[in-house]
Amino acid sequence: VREGHVVFLDAGTTTMEIARVLPDTGYVAVTNMPTVATQLSERDIDVKLTGGTLRARSRALVGPTASAFLDRANFDLLFLGTNGIHADAGLSTPNEEEAAVKTQMVERASRVVLVADSSKFDERSFVSFADLADVDALVTDAEPPAALAAALADADVLVESVSQ
Repeated sequence: VREGHVVFLDAGTTTMEIARVLPDTGYVAVTNMPTVATQLSERDIDVKLTGGTLRARSRALVGPTASAFLDRANFDLLFLGTNGIHADAGLSTPNEEEAAVKTQMVERASRVVLVADSSKFDERSFVSFADLADVDALVTDAEPPAALAAALADADVLVESVSQ
């Protein structure tokens, strides 16, 4: 995160953890998750919300209002979550509206950092929303299995495994 960047934090438990460790100043934060916005605003960080319909299960804002916001926004950096990372299916999630919003986030970001734990490896959910080639870096808790690691390497995705 650099001075003056516009940083989008996707909805999700892993992106909530990213929000906890971000710096307190120097960037504009944007999110489609009110919980992330609340956490950042408690540290006096100005946060922009996409607006939209709140999905009960994921706490993500989705729908036409979120889509309209994303149509006119640009992001330097996106911290993106997913339900599944698969060598063939790419990134996926169980909800069509959430997938549509995630696709727009990826399209509007200069740099995409996928943050996902190893439980998402080799998983495919209902709706694919991005290809592995759309991702610049994956930050995770373990090395991906061989087939997925090869697909990530072929897509030129930097993989960074971090331990707790």
